[in-house]
Amino acid sequence: MKCVWVNCADCHFLYHLYRFNRIRGPFLIVAPLSTIGHWKREIEEWTDLNVVVYYDQYKGKETRGEIRKYEFTFWRSK
Repeated sequence: MKCVWVNCADCHFLYHLYRFNRIRGPFLIVAPLSTIGHWKREIEEWTDLNVVVYYDQYKGKETRGEIRKYEFTFWRSK
């Protein structure tokens, strides 16, 4: 199995989509559970994007519902 590493280019690409192409997301990153924390940490370190982990071992369904309700909704500016 090939090891997945987050690098500066991955973070920069997501930030470029957000900042310059005005694509607000949400962006979904699918990765092995063992690398989720690493992805989150690196994206938070390299960008100012809001990072939400869509996985919770203990309150899975409840947590995902809260994320869908509050994190995946964008209010349009008037």
